[in-house]
Amino acid sequence: MSAKLLVVEDDASQRAALGELARQIGYECEEFSNAEDVAELRIARLAEFDAGIIDWDLPGINGTALARQLHQRNELLDLVMLTAHTSKISRNAALAEGFLHYIKKPGTENLKKYLREQQPKWSAQRIALRKLQDPGTGIVGPSDALATLRQEIVRIAAEDRNVLLLGETGTGKDLVARKLCELSPRGDRSLIILNAASVNNEALADSEFFGIGARVATGVAESEGAFRAADGGTLFLDEVGELSLPVQAKLLRALANKVVKTVGRHDEEKVDVRVITATNRNLPEMVSNGAFREDLYNRLAEAHIFLTPLRDRPEDILPLAEHQLALELKKLRMRKPGLLRKQFSPEVRKRLKANLWLGNVRVLQSVIGEAVSRSRDRTFIIESDLQFPPATGKVSSHAGGPVTAGIAAPPAALVKEVREFLDPLDAAFPIAAAARGDAEVRLEDLAKPFGKSRAAISYFFNPKRFYLMRGEQRIEIIKYLAQNDRALWVNLRSNASPVADRFD
Repeated sequence: MSAKLLVVEDDASQRAALGELARQIGYECEEFSNAEDVAELRIARLAEFDAGIIDWDLPGINGTALARQLHQRNELLDLVMLTAHTSKISRNAALAEGFLHYIKKPGTENLKKYLREQQPKWSAQRIALRKLQDPGTGIVGPSDALATLRQEIVRIAAEDRNVLLLGETGTGKDLVARKLCELSPRGDRSLIILNAASVNNEALADSEFFGIGARVATGVAESEGAFRAADGGTLFLDEVGELSLPVQAKLLRALANKVVKTVGRHDEEKVDVRVITATNRNLPEMVSNGAFREDLYNRLAEAHIFLTPLRDRPEDILPLAEHQLALELKKLRMRKPGLLRKQFSPEVRKRLKANLWLGNVRVLQSVIGEAVSRSRDRTFIIESDLQFPPATGKVSSHAGGPVTAGIAAPPAALVKEVREFLDPLDAAFPIAAAARGDAEVRLEDLAKPFGKSRAAISYFFNPKRFYLMRGEQRIEIIKYLAQNDRALWVNLRSNASPVADRFD
């Protein structure tokens, strides 16, 4: 499978020559004449590219400024700088700006050699991303959030660090854990899955984690234990936030020393295990409250991935629903071979898109399954076929704890916060009036009056910044709490009073 290159060169003849060179070697290629057009591409669109060749001396935004923006929005994108101005920017300066390689113009032979050298790496990366784009993986949808998630999976899978998966119930943490295992160098070895909520005392933890030796006691069967079973492979420990402090200590020791001691044996055994953990709990808050060990948290979160809730990526809802409908019909046709196709009525599509999906993808799957059953032999699934589960009244949110279900941050307040953050000039703000009455405010629209990049605004409002809990990044958390959960808001004021005062 061919890797795809992004070429940014303002000179038309050179741009065409670069594109032709890349295609001759076997790359797909897309050319742009200026940095501004590239900077406006959505994250999901940028995810189509594996590498970029960028002229340093571009009109408007120069090559180094563009490189900074691209790295914020596509962490897998390798960049090559082309420049004729060797006196203005050195090789080391280019590398310090995030470029992988630096070539002096015209540099045709050097570039050709370099592209051939990198082709196996970039092609392998494209193959991995294409696998994750296949609907059969279960990661379905065109959103920027999913494009970023796929990139994170590919990058982190190739490393051998422990990974912590963070996100609400039903966002697909178990699915991501499996993909991290499949795409890793350990992909052909065991993946052992253990639910931490079931390991609720020290004795059980010893047997579940480390195993039981032969003839320990009458009637007690020998067992391998999760760590020994996963030796050389991967251990996925779900709901890690449910572990008690004594059990956390046992897990920490195994991770730190890479040894386990089987119940009933005196000797310790070395193990080589990559550990992936997941939780819908707020572990940093649990650490600060003393409910979770900080040293264990640091061991588990050598890398971490935040899974965006479905309500924050509405463009994925209908593709997910269509995918689940196809899966349900496939199962149904195994029992009823002559079954005709089914589809959603226009009213159903509107209802699906408007729903909050507090249980995320898991609830969507069950709603579609029930709708298919209730529609019986009808071609169309109609509105009365949709049976949503009773609302719990709370959103399990990592961005500041629970908020009242169905109440989103008012768009007018969101506009206000963006304005304050970006410190715009005292100019007309035409989007504000329209945004106040809109349930969804697109970040692209908010960016237009400032001339700021979407990436800058996305960074500020990215929910996973909550886990850093520093300075201005608390603003979004406090905004939600102040508007939707006053009790928790009051509790947090003492920890963030300088920021909180801005919202009174």
